[in-house]
Amino acid sequence: MSRKMTKSDLSRADISLLINSEEAKNTQLYGNLYDILVQIRDLKAITLEELKSRNLNHDGVSALTHNRHTLIDNATKEWRATSTVEINYEKNARCQLCNAPNLKFECHIRNIKNNIELLVGSECVNKFKIDGYIEQEKQLKDIKKGQKIVQRRNQFYNRFPDYEDFISNAEKYFSTLPILLPYELYIKLQNTIERMRLIATKYVNEGKKPYDSQLDSFGLFQLATDNYNRLKIDSDKYINSNINKELICKRPEIDWMISENKTTLLQQISENGGLYTLNTLKNMYSFSFVKGYLELILSRNNSDLMRFEKITEGSIVFSFNKFGYQPSISFATYLKNFIQYIGADCIINDSFGYGSKEILSISNIINSKGNLLSIIEYIDNMMNLLNCVFLLDETSKSLYLCRKGDRAVRQFSYYAFMKNYSKYILLPDEEIKKYLISIVKGTNNIKWVTPEMQAKQGIDEKIGVLYKAYKESHEYNTRPTGRIIELMTYSIYDNNTTNTPKLDFNSSEYIALQKSKLRISDSQLRSVEYGLRIKDESLSPLYHKGDILFIQTAQKFKSDAILFFASTDEVLIQEYHSESEEPESIFNFSNIPKKELIAYGKIIYCYQDKSNKQNDSALDAQSVTIQNKVKIFVTENPRYCFNCSSKCTYKHIQYIQENKKHRQINVAICHKCNKYYIDRNSYLTYINSKKETNLHFILPE
Repeated sequence: MSRKMTKSDLSRADISLLINSEEAKNTQLYGNLYDILVQIRDLKAITLEELKSRNLNHDGVSALTHNRHTLIDNATKEWRATSTVEINYEKNARCQLCNAPNLKFECHIRNIKNNIELLVGSECVNKFKIDGYIEQEKQLKDIKKGQKIVQRRNQFYNRFPDYEDFISNAEKYFSTLPILLPYELYIKLQNTIERMRLIATKYVNEGKKPYDSQLDSFGLFQLATDNYNRLKIDSDKYINSNINKELICKRPEIDWMISENKTTLLQQISENGGLYTLNTLKNMYSFSFVKGYLELILSRNNSDLMRFEKITEGSIVFSFNKFGYQPSISFATYLKNFIQYIGADCIINDSFGYGSKEILSISNIINSKGNLLSIIEYIDNMMNLLNCVFLLDETSKSLYLCRKGDRAVRQFSYYAFMKNYSKYILLPDEEIKKYLISIVKGTNNIKWVTPEMQAKQGIDEKIGVLYKAYKESHEYNTRPTGRIIELMTYSIYDNNTTNTPKLDFNSSEYIALQKSKLRISDSQLRSVEYGLRIKDESLSPLYHKGDILFIQTAQKFKSDAILFFASTDEVLIQEYHSESEEPESIFNFSNIPKKELIAYGKIIYCYQDKSNKQNDSALDAQSVTIQNKVKIFVTENPRYCFNCSSKCTYKHIQYIQENKKHRQINVAICHKCNKYYIDRNSYLTYINSKKETNLHFILPE
């Protein structure tokens, strides 16, 4: 029978929940409520007044009036969902709480206090919010949603039996278009396919239309399929007519632009009927695209020096093959830069060509040991002319510029040096030399580290080992320079405090000498390591102001030599004779301690700079002195003066023939007696040459 429900009424589900829970059995809190509920367990509902008529005591009434929600909540907390929702397709079960028949969705709950298990429907699970009900509810919703989706999908299949395959085939067709379509056709085709998918998906999943229309979902889908069929016909016609065009944008490039999110570029090409322009080509730097045109692009390379080596996903490598670089120098440029500045023009312009300059302008030298060694080897002779060498320390990955005169060094970064050098690699050697001179002269940013400073930094031994290894592995060979010999000299200057000659390795001078003016053999010239310009008369009469001494640094000598020593405070010239002493370390022939030496070596040659006016005057005076018959004593041992027994010093002296031509002869000079000596063999050679001279040779008695 129907009854008017109040806020205090209990439904059958409430009654069943309380009867099967332990909470309602607490007589101290709820009086005889449990006993009364057991009596009415089969009722659909009951009011408070009816319960009172059944002798519900004061505590029971209070429980239903003041504490009803707490009572129901405490009872609910005793229950847990025990399994997932099950579908009962036969619908032959009843809810054990509310007694509802024909349950389709069955939920099982268990009381954690008394282990009573009940089969309940989804409505009661949601009503009492039994622990685990959220999962049960979500599961239930998913099931219901899935059933509705199945129902709507079946409806779509009834109207369009192959709609899923139709949409999938359309999507596949668009994603595999062999060429890029014109923009309008491309967009219409793309949008139509997307619209078909959206209409079907929206209806099946939600039962809705994607946009307002008088047509239902089925009508909208039919309209979209008709449009697609017409557009596909237009697309096929365009593909057949344009697929063989040279500059048509093809599938791999379309996919690359999509993957790189280059939608603007894709649109620009599409707006041009799917054909490339020069500007759009400059942005097509995909690996497959560049590789496809690589043979064409490389055929436009007019350089004999830059050769293609390899192409990778992101870059292209060229080798610089100028004679003297062994191995060749490797350069790399990004594909993006290569196609932008070279490749695109090659593809679109049949007359376009490029060379070394264009390649190097967009390339960077590869940071490799091979490149570094090749450069160092190429400039080795130039550096020797500048009295410097590069020392490579592979352990610390350091590159040292070493000044041969005093072994001072500068440290450089591998790659910084190579990168700067690469700017000059196409220039003539003369320009490279100028660059190297600028490195030697240096800047304030990179100062020379003297041997004393090297010792403090703990790198002196390492520098010594590196330089020794260099000396042992390199033979100095002058590069062909025609009639010009190039030399970097270091200066000797007056010390105003001590009035003694002193080396200044921070004062350098680059000079070019005519080879014809040098009285020196090619083998001697190859051994020269640096020059020293005499700045005063402190070394006279052997050497005079303006003279340039060609120096070879060495530890041992096997023939007569004039040795050169320099400390921080003194310059010393000393003789060595192989007949009188065994060859050994040159330091044994000097009064300068080894640790104080900053330069040492053998004087190979003395060049008299006639451009110096003071030297010209001295030469004229000397010439006047020997214009008359000059006495030269022929002796078996010209190294010692027969008059005073002093050691004589070898030197080329100038004399003037009767035809006014200047000549030279190498004699030994005693500076104490001012006598000239020559050995018998040299005399015989000179006489046999039948030279008419104003020299008077005095033979021994």
